[in-house]
Amino acid sequence: HRDFKSVRGEGFLKHENEKASSEINVGKVKRFTSDDTEIISEETQNELWQGEIQSKYLQGKYRPYGNFYLESDEDFRSIYGIEYGNKNQGAFALTEIAKEKDDSTEFSQWKNFLIFNGKNWHSNTLFQIRGDDGLKSYLLDQSAAYNAPNSAVQGNVNYAFNYTNEIPWVAIYRRVPSGTGDVLYDSLTGKYISGVDNGDFMYEGMGRSDSLPAKRAYKNYLKWETQIFPSVIAGKENRTDGFINDITLFANGEWLRHSTEKLLDLENSVLWEQPQKKGSLMLTASNRLSTEPQTLATEKIFSQTADAHYTARKDEDWNFKIIKEVAEFSFSELEWNSWAGEFSYLRTLAKGFSVQPFYSQKYTEGFYFEENWNATLRQSGVNGRWQGAGANLAQIGVSGNFVEKSGEVAPYSSVDGFEKGFSWRANAIAQIAFGKNFILSANYIVRKYHDSIFQKLTSEAKAVF
Repeated sequence: HRDFKSVRGEGFLKHENEKASSEINVGKVKRFTSDDTEIISEETQNELWQGEIQSKYLQGKYRPYGNFYLESDEDFRSIYGIEYGNKNQGAFALTEIAKEKDDSTEFSQWKNFLIFNGKNWHSNTLFQIRGDDGLKSYLLDQSAAYNAPNSAVQGNVNYAFNYTNEIPWVAIYRRVPSGTGDVLYDSLTGKYISGVDNGDFMYEGMGRSDSLPAKRAYKNYLKWETQIFPSVIAGKENRTDGFINDITLFANGEWLRHSTEKLLDLENSVLWEQPQKKGSLMLTASNRLSTEPQTLATEKIFSQTADAHYTARKDEDWNFKIIKEVAEFSFSELEWNSWAGEFSYLRTLAKGFSVQPFYSQKYTEGFYFEENWNATLRQSGVNGRWQGAGANLAQIGVSGNFVEKSGEVAPYSSVDGFEKGFSWRANAIAQIAFGKNFILSANYIVRKYHDSIFQKLTSEAKAVF
């Protein structure tokens, strides 16, 4: 046929029983020109032979397996390993060696995986050594969980260590006409601020910079989540009444130490659930310390948050939050202390409608080179929302914003980008779903400051298959 560009022939032989399975595949690919005559060129460009052998034991305590794939142009892939035990019960272990080579790259990997399952606990361990074109990387990932039904303490923990030779990832921003983007560059802090109304950039994802050399990098990451039941500690877990039976304690944390950044996040909470599920109160205290490089300096931020969230009924939510933040930027002589308070009330109405009035106030004082500065931001407003079936929704919000500043110096985060004095802001969002695979959305923003009005309308069509 004149439309054929290539022809492929393939044959295979397979043998399988209850204990093992084996298969051999052989294939040949030949390319043709549009007039059905073979291309006159090197044989390796005209014909390509492919062969693959697979074998695996299906039963037994130890189950070896293997896969070998080879092409006539010397590309190949091989995987050999052995399994032990059952993944869902008792102990399971796997060790595997993989190699792969093509025209431009060469890859090898040694992977070891261990699983231990107890009655009320489990543990997973992954250790991996990988080589890419002669550059080795090491990965250790360990997770464990304990969830006995009548235990005073339940929780899980995950630890990961990675040591590799890598080119750093960098965020990619594309400059757009002024005011049409949603990312703004703050020259005081050297940060790109996302989610703004009138930005000059659009975020396009992460990429590797060819101008930056590869270097050895390490990453330590630890995360834990813990639940504590005071009723079990007090020996009253079998009672159905009493205040202590309605209390649950949570202790969660996250720790990161990377070649370029650090993070420590500690969160402790108390949950009180009213009898007969009439409501609940969650009190949370958190501390977060982070160090992260920016464009011009290294950012170090320490924040403390106290949060109270009360659900009075199924259709009411009250939230009150207090935040204190201390920030320092090395090499730029910029630092600040800020205190913020936020209050909101969410009322769910009939037929998917809800309304949420809110009020917040933030005071920030700092030092920039030889200048002391301070700024105050007050905001109040109301948000309305309608949630329809599936992804259909509509949302509208209006807020009044008042800013006081001692001078011209004020980082974006201290005033959320609002001008000195009083201004209005309103936004409307609409989203319509056509079936399960197509969504059309629009977002309209308007801001009024004195006699100046800023408007922006954005739309998006998304197809999911």
